[in-house]
Amino acid sequence: ERDLKLSEIADSVRFIPLETTDASLMNRIQKGGILKSSRYWFLYSYKNVYQFTDEGKFVRTIGSRGNGPGQYTSAVCIDIDETLGHVYVLSPGKNISVYDMETGSYLYTRKTPSFSSWAFAMLNDSVSACFQYNLSGKEKDRILVAGAEGGYNQSLFHGVTCFDTKNRLCFPGTF
Repeated sequence: ERDLKLSEIADSVRFIPLETTDASLMNRIQKGGILKSSRYWFLYSYKNVYQFTDEGKFVRTIGSRGNGPGQYTSAVCIDIDETLGHVYVLSPGKNISVYDMETGSYLYTRKTPSFSSWAFAMLNDSVSACFQYNLSGKEKDRILVAGAEGGYNQSLFHGVTCFDTKNRLCFPGTF
C-alpha cells in the first residue's frame, strides 16, 4: 500500500453539480454506484437508477421498483454498453433488466446463473459475468459466466464456469 497523488492518475478535476429535482432526490448511492458513459452519468441506489447528462442535468430514472415486466426489486448493480446503447440493472432473483440508454425504455430481461449474484459485468450483449459472494461460508467466492438465458457458458472456457477469487481472480484449470 502506498500514497497515491491525484496528479498520478488525472490531469484535472472537474466539479459537476447534479441538478436537484423532486425526481432526482436519492437516499444513498451504492458503493461503486457511479458509471460514466461519453454522454451520461449513471448513479444508483437500491431504490433507483438515475441518469444525468455530462453537465449534471437530470435526465430520468431508469426503470422502477416492483415485480412487473421492466421493473426491478432493487438495483443491486448496473452496467452500461455504449455501443448498443443499453443500461443493465441487476436485481436479486436472477434477473438483469435491460433498458435503452437514450429513452430509458425497458427492452427485455435476461437471467443470471445465481440467485445470490451481487455484482456483474456484461462481457457482450449475450454473455455476463456475475460475482457470487460466499454467503453461506460453505462455498468459495466465484465468478459465474453465463449466456442470455442464465445458463453457464461452458464453451467460453472449455467447461470451467467458476473462478476462485481468493487471490484476486486466480483462474483454476487450463483454458
